[in-house]
Amino acid sequence: MKFTLRLVSAIWLSVMLVIGVFAYLQIREERGRLVGDLQRRAMLIAEGLSDAIEASSAKQSPAALERIVKKFGQSQRGIAVYDRFATQRFASPDIAPVLPFGDPAALATRLRGGNYPHGRLLDEILFRLTPEAGAGRMPRGVAVDGAEQRELEEYFMNLAQLR
Repeated sequence: MKFTLRLVSAIWLSVMLVIGVFAYLQIREERGRLVGDLQRRAMLIAEGLSDAIEASSAKQSPAALERIVKKFGQSQRGIAVYDRFATQRFASPDIAPVLPFGDPAALATRLRGGNYPHGRLLDEILFRLTPEAGAGRMPRGVAVDGAEQRELEEYFMNLAQLR
């Protein structure tokens, strides 16, 4: 009885090991196939988008460019269109605006204006500094403690008050 139990346990363990290794290899292969498929689709979309933007840009049609950006820049896919001088022309709402930190007066004007989900640009920045912003919290990838958060809030609020 003892020998049978050990034999069955050894066979069961061997079968489980083979099944586990096979499942791991199969998952890895499937993930590679899906990543390749996703890259192929992204290239097709990028080429189509590039052709559409170039055609609209050649016609000097800002309304058409804005319509293309809105169409392709759906949730979780930010799209920005730049001209040949690297100036941002249009961007989907989830792309952060380029802020003119070198010109405090222009930055103050931008902070007091805008139409963002939480109001003005200043309101949007202040919201994104809070933990309630979740994945949209700024600065991304940096852990900001309470003192640093207050310091950043004061910095942007003081900038917005410049005239």
